[in-house]
Order: sequence, then structure tokens, then C-alpha cells
Amino acid sequence: FKVEENKEIVVHDLVRGDVVFNSNEFKDFVIRRSNGLPVYNYATVIDDALMRITHVIRAEEHLSNTPKQILIFEALNFPLPTFAHISLILAPDRTKLSKRHGATSLGQFRDLGILPEAMFNFLALLGWSPKDNREFFTKEELIELFDLSNVNKAPAIFDFEKLKWMNHKYLMQTPSERIYEVGARIGIDFSKKPKEWWLSFIEAMKEHFDTVKDVERISSQLFENYEIRKEIIDKLKEYNSKELILQFKNRLEMLEPFTMDSILSIIRELGKELKIKGKNLYFPLRLAITMKEEGMEVHEFIYFIGKEESLRRLAMVLEVLDA
Repeated sequence: FKVEENKEIVVHDLVRGDVVFNSNEFKDFVIRRSNGLPVYNYATVIDDALMRITHVIRAEEHLSNTPKQILIFEALNFPLPTFAHISLILAPDRTKLSKRHGATSLGQFRDLGILPEAMFNFLALLGWSPKDNREFFTKEELIELFDLSNVNKAPAIFDFEKLKWMNHKYLMQTPSERIYEVGARIGIDFSKKPKEWWLSFIEAMKEHFDTVKDVERISSQLFENYEIRKEIIDKLKEYNSKELILQFKNRLEMLEPFTMDSILSIIRELGKELKIKGKNLYFPLRLAITMKEEGMEVHEFIYFIGKEESLRRLAMVLEVLDA
């Protein structure tokens, strides 16, 4: 392609404004290879023109190709499309997003348990923001509000923590039935308990979910084998917790109805009577019921393993403390 020397070529870009190039920067350039195949810059102009493309919206990496394409459009008397060159999406370390940063395909995010509407909302805000700085939109609202003039020139940062936060907000508003269905599709094993148990668990615990996969992660502690651990018994002895555990067991045996709220209520009442509060109240009960120092809230854990299993565990602990 013969290029006129010292020609000023202006790209009227919807994101970057007018970007000026000089033809001396690239001179004459190849549009067809020796094997007869056209090169990208020529083929894309023909393709866009024949398909009557009105807007070319692409990554900023293609901005340097645009002046050559404009020359070809003009030489063939094709109408110029409107150009908009979007900044790249970078990883948190400000390098180009790649597989080494984790999931990079929609399929992978789906398998992690990211809801489609959360992903759509999150992606729409990468490099764009509405004038009122809102963060949550329906698809219809985004279509109505989106304007290329509000797209940022600076690169967008793909913050997975922000995506999880946004997904959490959507999960909080999502019916448990749908979370269960999504979980089944991405391979969560729901065979250990009836569906109704799982729906109850999801409804009670979804405030702790960042992704649907958290259903599996959080529930897994309920299905682990319970074994008395010496180091945990030693900690219980440090807290002088035998009387607390004994009285809690007695109250739990008589508890009706057996709900999360009623379990929490007897824990609080017992704390007042024994003048124990905070960590000194909840931590020994957690140790006794779970044999772990971290995990679900103790009243939630007790509810989901059930009264019978909880009483069995407390009896085992008391037996060891009496030995």
C-alpha cells in the first residue's frame, strides 16, 4: 500500500479523543503476502465494510493499527466506522491478566460458583462507571446507562476479591433453591443429606458465602469424623469448662423447640448464670462440639449436626474430663 509522505491521520476515538498519527511513522506497508493471503489490516477493513460495521470497539493494543486501516478505508471509498479503543484489564499486580493469576475464562468463574448476574455487573464496571457511582445494576439498567463517553482511559484492575464481594451481595438475594441448583451443576456432592436439609443449611448460612462453592467448603466441617484430641482436652481444662459443658448438655437435652435461636438463647442464659461471657463462654463449647478452634458459629454447628449427635459429643468430652 502506497502511503503519502508526511500525511496527518487523525483517529477520532470515542474513548481517547482525537489521536494524531503521522504517515512517516510507518511508510508503505504490506497488504498481501507472497502466498496470496491478505494481511490483518487489509482483511479487517474489507470485512468491516462488507458487514456495514458502524462501531469498532477493541483493545487499546489495536490503536496503532487504526491509521493504516483508515488509509485503506479512504482509498476504497468505504465510510469510516466510529472507533473506540478500550484499556486493557490488568491483574492486581498491574501486569497483563493471564492464567497465572487464576481463573480467566467465564467457564472457570462459573465452576467457582460466581453467579452470571454478578459476573455481568462486575465486568461492566471494569473501566466504566456511571455518573452517580452506583455499583449494582440489572442488565436492563446497565444497557440504559452505558455510554462510551464514561469509559476510562486508564487500565482496569481485575480484583477477584471485589468480584467475590459483589457475588456475595447477589447470593444474599438469591433463593436457596437456585443456589442448590447451581451447586449441583458445578459438582457439589449433595448426597450426604436430604435436599430439604441442604435448603435449610443454605438459607441459614448464605450470609457467609462469597461463591456457591462455599456451600461445600463450609458444610464440609459438619461431615468430618469426630475424634477426641488431647490438645483440645488440655485447652478445655485450662478454661475450667467442665461445669459449663455439663450444664449446657443438661439444658440441650431438655431443649424444645430445637432451633438455632433456642440453642443460642440457652448459651446466653447459661453465660449469665455462670457469669461467663465472650470467648470464655463460646470458645470452650466450640472446642467440645467440634474439636477445632475455628469454624462455624457453635449454635449453628450444633443445629446442623443435630441434638442427638451434639449430646453424644458432649458426653464423650465429659467422660474424658472426668477421667
